[in-house]
Amino acid sequence: MEIINKLGIKREQIGQKIIKVLEQREEKVKEKEVDILNIIVANNSMILKELSAHLNSAGFIPIIVTNCLEGNATKLGQSMARILVKLATQAKHLLALDISNFLKEEFSVNVDISNINISKNDKIVLIFGGESTVCFDSSQVLPEAKGGRNQEMVLSVLNELLLLGEEEKKDGPTDAAGAFICSEDLLNKSTEQLSSLSTKVKSALKEKRSYQFWSEFNEGRNIVKMGKTGMNVMDIQMLIFKF
Repeated sequence: MEIINKLGIKREQIGQKIIKVLEQREEKVKEKEVDILNIIVANNSMILKELSAHLNSAGFIPIIVTNCLEGNATKLGQSMARILVKLATQAKHLLALDISNFLKEEFSVNVDISNINISKNDKIVLIFGGESTVCFDSSQVLPEAKGGRNQEMVLSVLNELLLLGEEEKKDGPTDAAGAFICSEDLLNKSTEQLSSLSTKVKSALKEKRSYQFWSEFNEGRNIVKMGKTGMNVMDIQMLIFKF
């Protein structure tokens, strides 16, 4: 009731039944009356380790970057795009230490991968786990906004790559788990096509329409729809780079 009074909400706006419950005295449960055993059957770290083992058996070099990625989905996407650009521009002379430094610069994490030797045709997978956030500007009115944190993050990656070129189950309130983008999706596109795509991406990011964008881009082939898994162990993002 203190919060309601502080917010200046009138009692008649709430309803007598709710008021009655709120005015009841708090019943404290004694410790000896509590007999609960919590068992963690799955968590984010377990999923990342299983994924890493699967990728390793498939011929990839997996690197778990973090299991607690958080923050603005758009900004995290920008950081991931910058990582990809750094890998691409220094691919011929890249060392494991360089990758560690890139990750520390962008995500403030210390990843020890000194035991990894990178050779031509190696496929590196940077694995992230955690949960980002779709951030809205309080001044914005976005009637067509629809998407999720994973779809927005990948959209942000695409937007950043296009800008640089010129100069993750259920995601949000949608039936998609996330989206993906790869270099083949941008190859063989003309300057005019890339410019047009860049405009669409910027608009979708600004208006929070990541779901609509990925549903239409490449005829919907880049949006991931896999149904509910019945689990909630946060999200997984992967950056795959072939040397």
